This record gives sequence, structure tokens and C-alpha cells, in this order.
Amino acid sequence: MKGKRDAVSVIMNDHRTLQLLFRRFDRALSQVTSLEEIDLLAREILQELATHTAMEEQVLYPRLREVDGVQEPLVLVSLEQHHVGKLLLDELDAMNPADERFIPKLIVLAESTLEHMADEEHDLLPQIKRQLSRDELNALGDDLLEARSALGQQSLFGPGEKASTQPVPREERRPLIRRS
Repeated sequence: MKGKRDAVSVIMNDHRTLQLLFRRFDRALSQVTSLEEIDLLAREILQELATHTAMEEQVLYPRLREVDGVQEPLVLVSLEQHHVGKLLLDELDAMNPADERFIPKLIVLAESTLEHMADEEHDLLPQIKRQLSRDELNALGDDLLEARSALGQQSLFGPGEKASTQPVPREERRPLIRRS
């Protein structure tokens, strides 16, 4: 399977997975859903997000800091967005889903993650595609998948499946709670 998935596709696949999980969470909030179901979905979101975050921080961002033509401030902003996200992940992981602040905190995590993904897809990923050769993209994709595996979670997409290369649609960035 070496060289079959480029880095941009790996990241985009993760983004689509997270979008789907956030949509499921959004639907669960608008329906009468048991606390157990919310907890299971929240744990799935936290696991996927923690794995994706670690994969990017261990492999992607260090590599991008070495690439000429990739703007260092974009990588640093992404790292800071991850830092804030990890604070929320840690807090949510320690909370009981019955806590009155659990769902609002998860909503904040979802909103900030969707914004982060949109930033990456609009600003960072196009730079990666311009600055790295096809072989470099494939090697980086392999490294990302190896990191995912080492982190204990397999990719949710099978061999040969390709991510959409479309940016996060504007409607996906909308708040999960309708504010008046």
C-alpha cells in the first residue's frame, strides 16, 4: 500500500470523517437522544480528533516547517489551534456527559475544529500541493498513515478510496447551535 495515498488525501479523508461525526452530533442534539448515545458519539469524536491531531503534529507540521515555500506562520497558527483543541479534548475526556457544560464544550470544540479544517484546506493544503512533488506527497501520506496506525487507529477509508478535494463548504462552518 506504499505510495497509494498522498498526504493531502489522507488529511482530507480525516476532515471528511470529522465532518460526518460532527453532523451526527448536530443531529443528535436536535433529536431526543439518550445521554448514552451522546456519550458514545462524543467518545468517537474525541478519539478520531485526538488521533488526527497527533498525526498532524508528529508528522505533517514538522515536515512542513522544513519545506521552502510553505508559510511558517500558517504552520504556527495550526499548532496553536491544535493546542486550544487539545485543552478542550482533555477537559471533555475527564468530564461526565451529564455535566451541564459537556455538550456546550463539545459544540465549541466542533466549531473551532471545523474552522481549523477550513483554514487548512484553504491555505495550507494548497501550499503543500504546490511545494511537494508527487513522490514527496506520497511518502508523506505513507508517513501519516504509519503514524495513524502507531497511534492505534486505522484509517476509516479503505485502499483506493479517495477523499474529496473540495474545501469544507461554508455551511459546514456554521455554528452547531442556532443562535438568535
